[in-house]
Amino acid sequence: MCLATRKLALERIAFKQGRFGVARKLISFSATEHCSNARFEIGKAAQYGVVSFMLNNTLELLLARRSVVANKLGEPGPDSGQLQQILTIAARVPDHKKLNPWRFIIFQGEARKDFGEVLAKAFEASDDDPSPARRETEANRFMRAPIVVAVICHLIEGSVVPEWEQILSTGAACQNLLIAANASGFSAQWITEWYAYDETVCSALGLEGSERVAGFIYIGTGQEQPSERDRPELKDIVTYWNSPIKN
Repeated sequence: MCLATRKLALERIAFKQGRFGVARKLISFSATEHCSNARFEIGKAAQYGVVSFMLNNTLELLLARRSVVANKLGEPGPDSGQLQQILTIAARVPDHKKLNPWRFIIFQGEARKDFGEVLAKAFEASDDDPSPARRETEANRFMRAPIVVAVICHLIEGSVVPEWEQILSTGAACQNLLIAANASGFSAQWITEWYAYDETVCSALGLEGSERVAGFIYIGTGQEQPSERDRPELKDIVTYWNSPIKN
């Protein structure tokens, strides 16, 4: 029995025994875990309601998704294995012509503090009279969460794919990062702030050519439950097209 099949068998048992905390884990297949009968096993798992349970849980996650502000994110953050899975999911987005018009830069541990000095110096250079308090704020920005992921839009110039589509793909990668972090039990926030547009900071990030910062994704454990906010009514944002010829 291959690893993927064993995982499915355990999922079925967990579901039948009511161990929903185990059954709630999504089945993942890496390149080394696939097997010829995995698809058949997924079909069998559906008979026990496991796949249906997972799909319902995914919808619940999407319906309840909320960002937690960076100031309210603390330890622990994703470990190396969890972070690798989150980034793998982030890269599974619509991508016309498979251009991969995005890349990720990870800040963790002391690297967050070191980059904070880059932010502080860049702010000092752009402000005529920076206060010590503001300098400290900038120096500690990346310390707000255990993990910070800079998502870089890497436009492929000269491609038949319009730049706009490549930018949209990068935005989708940011959203997948948020969802994957939430599904892994963490909270996150996608922000840009002033330093996403600062030339000194972008240079320190190693941006080249037309590269731009799509956002910084802060990931950690939420220190408070975010309150729900108003969402648009579908009647205000949805229309149904009708052919004018038939009117």
